[in-house]
Amino acid sequence: MRIFTANGVSAKLVSFDFSPALIENAKAAGVDADQVINLYDVLCQIDYHQSTVVKLNDLHIDGVAANSADDQTTRFYKDGELNAQVEVDEQERVVTVRHFDDQEHQVKVQDYSCLGYVARERTYSSEDGRTTLRQTNYYNQAGEVCLTFDYQHGRQSQLQSIQLVLANEVRQFDSELQLQAYFLDTLNQHATQTVFVADRVSKAGPVLQAMTTETTKLAVIHTNHQLEDGRINPLYNDLFAHLDLWNGLIASTVKQVAALQQFVSSLPIYHASMSIVRDVNFDNVPKPVDHKPGTRILMVGRISPVKQFEEGIEIFRLVHLKYPETTLDIYGDTSTTVEADHDYYLKLLALVQRLELEDCIHFRGYVADLEPLFDHYDALLCTSKREGTALVLNEAMSRGVPVVSYNFDYGPDEFVENGGNGYLVPVGNRELAAKQLGGY
Repeated sequence: MRIFTANGVSAKLVSFDFSPALIENAKAAGVDADQVINLYDVLCQIDYHQSTVVKLNDLHIDGVAANSADDQTTRFYKDGELNAQVEVDEQERVVTVRHFDDQEHQVKVQDYSCLGYVARERTYSSEDGRTTLRQTNYYNQAGEVCLTFDYQHGRQSQLQSIQLVLANEVRQFDSELQLQAYFLDTLNQHATQTVFVADRVSKAGPVLQAMTTETTKLAVIHTNHQLEDGRINPLYNDLFAHLDLWNGLIASTVKQVAALQQFVSSLPIYHASMSIVRDVNFDNVPKPVDHKPGTRILMVGRISPVKQFEEGIEIFRLVHLKYPETTLDIYGDTSTTVEADHDYYLKLLALVQRLELEDCIHFRGYVADLEPLFDHYDALLCTSKREGTALVLNEAMSRGVPVVSYNFDYGPDEFVENGGNGYLVPVGNRELAAKQLGGY
């Protein structure tokens, strides 16, 4: 949204996911409520300007209350058995209410919107000790059901049908894809010269391809479209199999645009930089790495094999041999539920331990706003195998932090002036990277 706003182009953020705190999250990211269009909020005709506050005492739940240690979860017991559980946020607003039967099986879950109403209600059944989802209802602010998802009985919850009640009309859908395509078609019919830009092609692409109304559809390529062995990146298999349903592709670097033009001849390829940074510190122009006692290096990225953090750790080891007081902080979500990424994180921890660097390499977890943190570091190290663009390079340099980066595809050589605001190193050349960080 910043890119469109910075260029004076009217745009709205369209989302399919149910998100009770969507408006607050959007505002926190600098996006106004009138720039957001959400499937559930539109089809349930939610008024973002109508809000109230629901707190625990407003619920009047039977039973004896017992608070959790953090006071954000309250359990209610009736006749010694769990009857309900209420979860609140840091402002003590009700977020979720869970109801249980006399066997303490979860039978109903109510999710409250940040606007202060029950936005979603899920009902469950318990058979043979298993709890399965039976129905999900989405409500408007008047408490009326607007959307109903029914699920088949069985060992697992499988969507059977969706019913939409809108303007006294009832519509039936067989899948979420049909509902989402209907939603986009409805938006398209109420606007002129609409252009849909799929920011996450793997998710939004199939929906745009299922639309029945005519419109312009552009797909953003955020990462490498080809793997090292020449195969199409699995993220884009569906896109490249249905190029006839698209009107163009967008890449964030000149180099990838050129590569896509060689790869795809049937569509125009557009260049649009995705690097928008705030609070640029023009008075602190990045300079070559200047080592001093206590130099702090950081790495940033999703804890995933493609980021090659093990390369950064090995490079740091070489630097640390010469500068023992140097430290490395790694920022990225270490609580990931993706099995491959979690296993990779454990391997990184084992590597740090094997190299006996536990006292100077620290995993700092996920941080929502990194920009203020850059002021506390002396250099950024980036050792990715591949990227669509490396926003973190620009973020660091905008705060006066020099970078040492592998010169992978795509991005570093378009942002980093080698020897000026940082250094570019061939992928895999640990010794040269360590040298540029002052390690030799």
